[in-house]
Amino acid sequence: MPRFRPRPLAGMGVLALVAGFAPSLFGQELTKTLTISRIETPPRIDGLVDDECWSGREPVSGFFQYDPVNGTKASEET
Repeated sequence: MPRFRPRPLAGMGVLALVAGFAPSLFGQELTKTLTISRIETPPRIDGLVDDECWSGREPVSGFFQYDPVNGTKASEET
């Protein structure tokens, strides 16, 4: 008759707890919400942000990069 082994089960329980709290341990949010509004005229793509369609829009920041180190803060602002 097999014996009950609590150690492997306890280890799996600890692993499940750590995995559940991992995002908060690293300080990263799970999701980020953006509000996108529709514009009437397309933007002029010229490298400048003085176009009328950009006025009154809130900039978005806080991106994370994938390369060269996945999950770190973006090295350049976009």
